[in-house]
Amino acid sequence: MILLFNLFKIGLLTFFAKVTGFIRDIIIAKTFGINQETDSLITSFKLPNFLRKIFAEGIFTYIFIPILSEYKEKKKKKINELISTTLVMLLIILIIVIGIGLIFTPQIIHIIFPGLINTQLTSKLTRIILPYTILISLTTFFTSISSIWNKFLSVAFTPVILNITTIVFSLIFKNKFNPPILSLAWALILGGILQLIIQIIYIRNIPIKISFKMINFNNKGIRKIINNIYNPLIGILIGLISQFTSLNIFSYLKSGSISCLYYADRLIELPLGVLELTLETILLPNLSKKYHKKDKKGYSELINSLIKITLIISIPSSIILLILSKPLIITLYQYGKFKIIDTITISNILNIYSLGLIGFILVKILTTGFYSLNKSKIPSQISILISIINPLINLLTIKKFKYLSIAITYSITSYLYAILLYWKLKKEKILVNKFSKFKKLLIIILISTLILSILIIFLKSKIIIISYKDIFIIRLIKLTSLIMIGTLTYICMLYKLGFNFKKI
Repeated sequence: MILLFNLFKIGLLTFFAKVTGFIRDIIIAKTFGINQETDSLITSFKLPNFLRKIFAEGIFTYIFIPILSEYKEKKKKKINELISTTLVMLLIILIIVIGIGLIFTPQIIHIIFPGLINTQLTSKLTRIILPYTILISLTTFFTSISSIWNKFLSVAFTPVILNITTIVFSLIFKNKFNPPILSLAWALILGGILQLIIQIIYIRNIPIKISFKMINFNNKGIRKIINNIYNPLIGILIGLISQFTSLNIFSYLKSGSISCLYYADRLIELPLGVLELTLETILLPNLSKKYHKKDKKGYSELINSLIKITLIISIPSSIILLILSKPLIITLYQYGKFKIIDTITISNILNIYSLGLIGFILVKILTTGFYSLNKSKIPSQISILISIINPLINLLTIKKFKYLSIAITYSITSYLYAILLYWKLKKEKILVNKFSKFKKLLIIILISTLILSILIIFLKSKIIIISYKDIFIIRLIKLTSLIMIGTLTYICMLYKLGFNFKKI
């Protein structure tokens, strides 16, 4: 019951964060449109986002949380030493890496994105944004500690701060910069500073003490972090080469393609982000606790429950996104400098992404399962295989499908990745389940989703028609009505077909 209540709270706050994020994107789309400058802005996020995957919500956090959980359960006297030393070690590495990135920014941009037209602006934006990696990594470090003490609210709230600063800079301060697109980069830095300050204040309510006097690099937990980070780091570096190979190809496509891909990413992140962050925030600490208490049955049951929740939410979500992709983009983005051709392009990308949604979420859950066991080597080995397959699929599809090739590649490999992770969990006897129970649930979900699909297709084409000629509030009411009717229909169908809500 406590887990479900926490899931609800985090989900609600994450949803609020996503809503403010969409308001931010609507303002950016209307103000800046889709062009070379927006391509440069989105490209400038790539290097910081990669570093963020390592030092923030990526492998560092996955390795740190299980070890911190172990110290909280068994080695409370050494926990302050572990936290203090980890913080200093993280800060030193970040300063070195970011320093190198700032010095060689133009060369890095040229190597990764040779097809970009405005490399000078991209380099300038990247140099402004790169230090944000330090801010968000430290923020995530503190939120990781909070999650171990079951204090989840700050984790979900921090993105709201960043969204608000971006909105303010887009509306008020954009004309203070030349070109105006630079305002968005500086908004990110201010938002990162505010996020970090709030986390530092919030963490004071937790019974820990951080002091430079406690630094001890011989701490067993520190050595464990260093030893465990090696395998996933190799995997993510290979993934980097794979990703950059795809981006290298993608940079030669027509101007605006990178921006269109970004907006499609943002839309798929609504269901993905809400479920992903909610599960990740609560899943990893709880799995780690069960592992250290040697509760194998409870561990397996928790992952099975979350896989079921994923199927219940992600299957209808992917169908709704597929059916309503164009109305969704018209409602949210098609204003001001945003053109009809941009809507069509993003809709096509979103259609492909929506088909891969289930795989995206399952990968996150199953990967987290391995990290909670300190078995980071297994997902790393699988990610290496996926990283080799990624550019191959891109090369095979780029000529025919052009800007759709990256979406196609990610969707295909997400399912392959999820299948391999699931198979490995079963092989390692970490996950125990009966397929017959999943089969019955899957039939109920598919029938309910089919009814939902028929109803939404009929309503959107005959009754609730969304047009770019409507004002924003009318579009939003129509879109919300379609989603709410579809959602209620789906829930009613689950109930009628005998789905047990209390049991799940």
